[in-house]
Amino acid sequence: MPCEHYKDTLIEVAANGLDPGNALAPNAKMAALRAHFESCASCRAAFAQEQALFSSIDSGLQVTANADVPASLLPRVRAQLNHLSASRRSWVPAWAVLAATAALILTVVVARGRRQDASGQAPQSSALAHADLPAEIPA
Repeated sequence: MPCEHYKDTLIEVAANGLDPGNALAPNAKMAALRAHFESCASCRAAFAQEQALFSSIDSGLQVTANADVPASLLPRVRAQLNHLSASRRSWVPAWAVLAATAALILTVVVARGRRQDASGQAPQSSALAHADLPAEIPA
């Protein structure tokens, strides 16, 4: 069906508020759409439905976006933000202490590892340290 080929383009044109029958053809895609649109009644009807849908969506959004805001909204929002920021401030010292402790522990572990690597000695377990000793000590 050749109309399926133009379906997405018709929706895009309707979303942008253009009219394919009267639009200039800036590219081959639009020129082909215009030629098809002029000869296909079902695409013209589908385009009219898409335009009505987008118009309905736009008017609904415009009504919603331009609705009156109650006078009490701003003071309530400010009070809620102040409450949230105050409760977050009480957690900051606890997180700061926890982060500092973790950083200190990590620093000590890394420093010990580097010191052992620099001295060239590998840590030995007690079993390995005594492996060189004879089984019996001569008297």
